[in-house]
Amino acid sequence: MRIITVIVGFLLLLAVVVAALFLVAPRGASESPKPTPQASPIAEYFTIETSPIAVFSSTAPVPDTSAINSPFPTQTTCESSIPAEPIVVQVFDDFLCPYCAREFAEVLLPLSQQSPFTDSQAEFQFVTLPIHGDDSTALAKAALCAAQQIDDWQFRQRLYAAPDKNPTTAQNFLIELGGDVRQYQDCLIASITEEQLQANITLAQSAGVNATPTLIIDGKSFVGAVPPENILYEIRKTLAQTSPKSLECEG
Repeated sequence: MRIITVIVGFLLLLAVVVAALFLVAPRGASESPKPTPQASPIAEYFTIETSPIAVFSSTAPVPDTSAINSPFPTQTTCESSIPAEPIVVQVFDDFLCPYCAREFAEVLLPLSQQSPFTDSQAEFQFVTLPIHGDDSTALAKAALCAAQQIDDWQFRQRLYAAPDKNPTTAQNFLIELGGDVRQYQDCLIASITEEQLQANITLAQSAGVNATPTLIIDGKSFVGAVPPENILYEIRKTLAQTSPKSLECEG
């Protein structure tokens, strides 16, 4: 009886094992193993034409970007740092104004002989006014007519330095500097000279000038004796704002 019980138990265990194998075997045969992911052999990146910074795949070697053409052309030309037009320093003066004489001799004349005036980056423009009566009017016309024949700076230098400033001394200076007296005298009485003088007066009024000497640099007025360093500072500041930027050249 005991032997029969053992045999039956063995058969039941065998039946359970066979049933388990029968259930598991078909499921395993129906599925195939998943492949291992493969990295793409093609590196995808943005070229310089699309983005200034190239972004590359971490699985691909970084290519030599020197072979990629930049969309930005190489700069081969330089722009000049000298402005197309010089900075104009307008000088409103009167030959009978003692402060004008001092400003001319101590400031304007020395400045005219150095940069930025000698390299055409700046220039003085005299606007002589008849502030002090008839003699002042006559001397203003004398300067307009003399400038048509001789060097304006030399004429002004002599006239400002003269102890006696009048139409006769003005004409004498014209002769000393090689001017033609007949042409000069015709100019003094010409209507166009009167118109030029009136244009100077109108310009001064429109600029708000009511005293001499007055300097105007880039729209800014300076009344009275202006130190040379102040004039140079304003000119250089204006040049920095108006000059084209210099570029480094290659090729």
